[in-house]
Amino acid sequence: AFETALLLDPNYPEAFYNLGIAQLRQGRPEAALPAFDQAIVLFPNFGHAYYSRALALEELGRRDEARQNLEQALGLYLYQGRGEWAAQAQAQLDRIE
Repeated sequence: AFETALLLDPNYPEAFYNLGIAQLRQGRPEAALPAFDQAIVLFPNFGHAYYSRALALEELGRRDEARQNLEQALGLYLYQGRGEWAAQAQAQLDRIE
């Protein structure tokens, strides 16, 4: 389904994000990273893409990069007034630090 959406509109960041989420849930964090990367390229203020990218990086043992992405997500969530998501990003940061 996500691949079809991408064929119809390759500039749809949510489709890349959802593809990354599906791959992450399938236990394929390495495969999820390019999808999250493309979502971020298309929509640089996409906090969920940074947050989910951090989860994938953490699963791969790339903790420093995971922290950087969580910090980016946290900043975006705060800027966008998304307090609940900011709290979740902060909790995830606290957990891996």
